[in-house]
Order: sequence, then structure tokens, then C-alpha cells
Amino acid sequence: IIGDSAGGNLTAAVCLMARDKGEFTPRRQILIYPALGNCYTEESPYRSVQENGSDYLLTSVKMEDYLNLYQSSAEDRQNPYFAPILEKDLRNLPETLILTAEYDPLRDEGEVYGRKLHAAGNHVEVHRIYGAFHGFFALGIKFLHVQESFKYINRFLNKSYEKILQ
Repeated sequence: IIGDSAGGNLTAAVCLMARDKGEFTPRRQILIYPALGNCYTEESPYRSVQENGSDYLLTSVKMEDYLNLYQSSAEDRQNPYFAPILEKDLRNLPETLILTAEYDPLRDEGEVYGRKLHAAGNHVEVHRIYGAFHGFFALGIKFLHVQESFKYINRFLNKSYEKILQ
């Protein structure tokens, strides 16, 4: 399963729910500059929200607006299916690749999520794309940061595929 930004949120949430319900088991998840948190105000615990939340394409104000549109009630913000970084039990999740962008308010939460997944015993790779900003995939395949990302994605998928064949 793969998703970027809000799609990264949905990817992480689907993998959590799949594990919890046991209806199917994704083998891999790829999260590209994922939105995993529940707060993008000055109360955010992530330095990247303060550093990158106002001068780039995606702002912390926009993220708060998106969360307000996404939630059906204030209680949703405490639900790990809404904000996967809140999940306390991250064991038994798929192999994961997380790509973050240097100039992105979501950068730190993606990297923290990767560390939490690793600490819970999952296979995780986290790569920060230096010089990149949120949404860089929209620039197309010829863009340097997209090419760099595809190298990580292809290596991750090929490595996982080789394990399946063994």
C-alpha cells in the first residue's frame, strides 16, 4: 500500500486497521511525506511544524484546516486511525518505507513514526529527501527529488520481492 501526504495517513491507518481486524495483511507500506499527527498549531511537539509551517507550499494553518474538515468530532483527533502516530501498539505491521521532505511541516512526525515502528520490532527504512518540500511528487518524474525517491522505492520493493522468492 502506498500513499503520499493525506494518502500516507490513509495507508498507515489501513495497515493498523488490517492488523487489528485480521481481515487481510499488507506486506509493505510506503509512506511519502505522510500526515500522521493531530496538531499543527504552536502546540505541536514537532520542530518541523514551526520551522516549515509558514514559508512553504503546505502550511500549518492549512494542515489545521484539513484536520477540521477530516474530523467528524473533536474526539477523532485522539483516534489512532485518524492520527496513526498516536497508536501505542505498533507491533506486527508491514515492512515500511517512509520518505520525508526536508522543508515540510510533516517531516518530523514521519521520521518519529519510523523510529516508533522500528522500536516495535518492524522492518523500517526512513529517508529524508534533502532540498525537497511537501508535494514534490507532483513535479513529475524528471524532477531530481522524484528520481531520488524512486530509487529508494524500487530498492525497497525489489528487496522485499527477493525475500518473497526465497
